[in-house]
Amino acid sequence: MAKANSTPPDEGSFTTTTLNIGGMGCEACVSRVKQALQAVPGVREVGVDLAAKQARVTYIPGQVIPEMLVQAITAAGYTFAGAE
Repeated sequence: MAKANSTPPDEGSFTTTTLNIGGMGCEACVSRVKQALQAVPGVREVGVDLAAKQARVTYIPGQVIPEMLVQAITAAGYTFAGAE
């Protein structure tokens, strides 16, 4: 969580990645994955596509490393199947 006195980063300082996720089979899965990824400090936007079995995550580099996103997915009970 950002400190109250910190200033938001410039738009150009965000990174977006697409993660392939195994084990999703319903809209409840989509919701759980989205919530897990949104809980990672520094994540700004999450979109989850059930049909493609992917999550598109926009985050602040330096605050978030890809391994943190993988940990969030696996902690929610799903598998990481690679990134694009």
